[in-house]
Amino acid sequence: MNALPENRWVEIKKNELHQIIKACAGLWIDALASDYSVSPGDNFDLNIAVINRSDIPFKLNKLHFTFVQQDKLINEELKNNQPYTLKSTFTLPITTSLTQPYWLKRAATKGHYFVDDQNLIGLPENPSKFNVNFSIDFGGESIIYSVPVVYRWTDPVEGEKWRPFEITPHVTVNFEENIFVFPDNNPKEISMTLRNSVSEHSGVLKLQLPKGWRGEPEKFNFSLKNKAQEKTFKFLVYPSENQEVVSLKALVEINGKTSSFGITHIDYRHIPIQTLFPDAQAKLVRLDIQTKGSNIGYLMGSGDDIPGSLRQIGYNVTLLNEKSLAQTALSNFDAVICGVRAYNTQAYLSRLQNNLLDYVYSGGTLIVQYNVSRRLVTDKIGPFPFSISRDRVTVEEATVKFLDPDHPFFNFPNKITQKDFQGWIQERGLYFANQWDPNFKALLSCNDPGEPERKGGHLIARFGKGVFVYTGYSWFRQLPAGVPGAYRLFANMIAAGKK
Repeated sequence: MNALPENRWVEIKKNELHQIIKACAGLWIDALASDYSVSPGDNFDLNIAVINRSDIPFKLNKLHFTFVQQDKLINEELKNNQPYTLKSTFTLPITTSLTQPYWLKRAATKGHYFVDDQNLIGLPENPSKFNVNFSIDFGGESIIYSVPVVYRWTDPVEGEKWRPFEITPHVTVNFEENIFVFPDNNPKEISMTLRNSVSEHSGVLKLQLPKGWRGEPEKFNFSLKNKAQEKTFKFLVYPSENQEVVSLKALVEINGKTSSFGITHIDYRHIPIQTLFPDAQAKLVRLDIQTKGSNIGYLMGSGDDIPGSLRQIGYNVTLLNEKSLAQTALSNFDAVICGVRAYNTQAYLSRLQNNLLDYVYSGGTLIVQYNVSRRLVTDKIGPFPFSISRDRVTVEEATVKFLDPDHPFFNFPNKITQKDFQGWIQERGLYFANQWDPNFKALLSCNDPGEPERKGGHLIARFGKGVFVYTGYSWFRQLPAGVPGAYRLFANMIAAGKK
């Protein structure tokens, strides 16, 4: 890659500066690692290449490798289009830090990141500590080029690509799920995958469980021989008796040293690949919950994780699409749920909406989650008219009022209290209704500070033998986040037609 000289310490006349800039444009310098990652204490190969694409006389004096604080004298004339190459093998110091973004090295709190080195604040990424400094002579002046070590490869479709050189943990472990929900005292099988970095590793995998929880077996012995080799292990975890939300941690012990790192890749075409090493942990949610009904039909909208969340508490969830909605006997479902923005994204609902309303009239329960007020595929979402507004409540701790505490929604099958609205994340809800037919009943009210009450976040109506619900509360955030009260409230919604 072309690099700019760090020549602030060199005093050069203006015409000489122009000459140097023109000459430097003819230099191509590479510092390429033989692989994209390595772990502390392991070896890696580094390939150096310098090409002078001009007749201007350059001389490569020496190389300085910042990651091992080591110099190498070269004293090589760089002739026109005659590459200078060098391959060296390095052992990475065992104390080398992982290439974790500086703002993620410590656990963040709500809206707050902790940075130990205040000089880093504001930088878009970590300053590279893996550089090769090229000392090049030009007309008696020494010019220093500092080039980061990178990994480069050729993709058969996209051509030449590169990514930053990474320092990774020796072994990482990822849970199959980020959250495991226990609706009763029965144990659950929790699966996790170990991934090797570079060299061979053997050790022990254990779980760190909070008080009142236990796992079987106590540990697993493992052996990983090849780079990127993976092995999956399964523990049986028994929950606490009381409703609570706790953390589960995976511990990897190698040669007497214990670590707990997961691995996450951020890979988009418009940015270099980023790799994160969060703590290897998952959330355990023990619920005090009752459910009525078991079979759920789910119409996916723009995409959410609620089907998986419902399966975790024992519901059988069938994903419906245009074909199955037209052909499936909806009467087999205890409830049909429309995912977020279904009426903004699924054009076929304009033709098949009557199938859903007939299902309600015959005794079914239809739950419609929030939709954006514009570009709806039909203006007849419910059995009675209502208008979706842009009203929302963004403060997740906003007080929620029960407008009819005796309504079955607050009492069956779970007794709902203010505690069920604790621990919510990001918001209460969005795209509430602001006008509705008298056949609808508003059950909840809340508002942001300084704003009027928003009563249109949760509407329910009887239609024939069944029940229709429009809910703008953000269940699509709360359930995947493991908020206990959100599960209990959602279970009551599903059971709305049972009482």
